[in-house]
Parts: sequence; C-alpha cells; structure tokens
Amino acid sequence: MSKQLLSIHGLIEEDLNNKLKTIIIQSNDLDLSNHFLNYYLHASLKRSFYLNDENVIEFLKLYFKNIKPINCQLNGLMIQKDMLWLNVISDELIDIHNELDNILLNKFNIRIDEYDKNYFPHITLFSNSPLVKLEKIKDKLNNFIFEDNFIIDKINIGKDINNMERINLWLKKHLIIVEK
Repeated sequence: MSKQLLSIHGLIEEDLNNKLKTIIIQSNDLDLSNHFLNYYLHASLKRSFYLNDENVIEFLKLYFKNIKPINCQLNGLMIQKDMLWLNVISDELIDIHNELDNILLNKFNIRIDEYDKNYFPHITLFSNSPLVKLEKIKDKLNNFIFEDNFIIDKINIGKDINNMERINLWLKKHLIIVEK
C-alpha cells in the first residue's frame, strides 16, 4: 500500500460556514492566505497521519456511526504561530478526539503527536501569514461577535491519493456515505 495521508474533520453547519466565509472575505484586505475558504470550514479531530492499514477507514466509519451530533460554541479568535484560529468550546469534541487518539494508537499503532497531545478545538481561518498581518485582521474581525452555538453533524475523512478523496459521514440516525 502506498503512503496515504488521512485527515479527520468535523464540518460546521452550512449557514455558519457561509456566514463566516462572508465575514472573512469582506475583512481580508491584507491578501492573507485563506485557502481554507476553498473547503468547508471545519474543526480538525485528529492531526493528519499516514494510513498504515486500510482497515482504519472502515473502523472510522463504524466509530462515527455511533456518535451523536456534537454541540459546540464559537469563542473568539486566537493567533497560533502563523495562523488565525476561531476558538471552539466543546467538551464533546475533546472527548471524541481523545478517545479517537487512544483507539487509533492501541488498535492501529497510529502515534499521538504533539498537536494531538495539546488538542485545542478550533477552526483555522488563515494560515502561513506574517504575525503583523494576522494581528491586523484579528483586530478587524474582533468587531464581529463569534459566540454562535452550532452542531457538528458531519465528519469528513480526507484521503490524499492523487486527488483528495473525501468520505463524508453524517452523524445522525443512519450513516450516509458520500465519496467523491
């Protein structure tokens, strides 16, 4: 099996996704890198890792089939290294992340890296940007109140092979899988 990079994200609700993207686009007059706007805004559930066993994907599908929608709340902005994060408060998200880390380590020998050890739920708005510009955009975005409550009811598993393959899992009564 060739090395494939796997990522796991909780996707935010469509209305909030559209609202945040509109605010970001209108506020970004500094040409900051916001390639995240090409995708659904999301909260990462596990740092990307190399897939060492195809059974991991099947396991994740079954795991998320038993997870209920995740309650979350936005809680302001934070600069982290060269990124601007929108903080997310959710004990449920943290619990799922920690459980997932432990299961993947014990069942598939997928290591827990520093990011995962110090997991802080967030939505990345900008990355690869100079601190001075991040501080300016943060000041501008602080004019908006980021305290929305929202639910993560869709999990995205991204598998990096030639093109990014996405597997979307809805956290509802029944599991629906859409592959593109």
